[in-house]
Amino acid sequence: MPTNKLTGSSAILFDIEAQKQAHALTADQVDFIMMHEIGHAALDHPRRLKLASTSQGDTTPIRHEFEFAADAFAFGLLRSRLLNELRYQLTADPKPTEGDGKEGSGLDALREYQASWGAACLLFTYMDFIDRAGQLLKTRLGERIRFRPHLDSHPKPKARMERLEQANPGDYFYTSPLFRYATSFFDRVLEYANGLDDNSLFESLTKTS
Repeated sequence: MPTNKLTGSSAILFDIEAQKQAHALTADQVDFIMMHEIGHAALDHPRRLKLASTSQGDTTPIRHEFEFAADAFAFGLLRSRLLNELRYQLTADPKPTEGDGKEGSGLDALREYQASWGAACLLFTYMDFIDRAGQLLKTRLGERIRFRPHLDSHPKPKARMERLEQANPGDYFYTSPLFRYATSFFDRVLEYANGLDDNSLFESLTKTS
C-alpha cells in the first residue's frame, strides 16, 4: 500500500517554501549528526571503548552511555551557539542599520535554535520509527527474513530523547504541527503494517513498483 494513501490525499504537493523547509531540516539534521560524532572524538570515546573491550566482555552498556554523552555534547553545542548569538546581540550596537529589517533582539537566534532542535527531534522520531518497524518485522517475519543478530549497539531513540529531556529540566522541548504530524503518520504506518497477516506483510516487502 503506498504510504501517500495514509494521508487521505492521492498526491502530495510541494511548493518553494516546502522545499526550503525540507532543505533546512536536512541541513540541521546533518549538523546535529556531525556534532554528535565530534562529541565522540572530543570525549575520547574510541580509545575508552577499546580499553573497555579488553577488560570486559559485553561493551553494550558503555556504548550506550557514550551515545547518550555524544547526544548531550551535540545539544550543548546548539545551546552554546544560541547563547553566543544572544551575547552578541546584547553587546552589539542596538541601533539597527536603516532598512536592514533586523530587530537585534535575539529573536532570530531563538528561532534558529528552535528550528535546529526541532530538526533533531524529527530525526529521533524517524529513527524511532525505523527501530519499531525493525522490531515488528523481526517478531513477525524473523523466520523468513535474515536479521543481524545484534541490533542494540545504540540505545533506543526514544530513550535518547528521554535522556536529553531529563538532563535539561525546565526546558521547553520542541513540538510543532510538523513534529506531531510525523509522529502520527509513523504510528499509522506501523498500525497498518501490524494489521496485515504475515503473508501480506512479507509480500509488501518484496513487491516492486
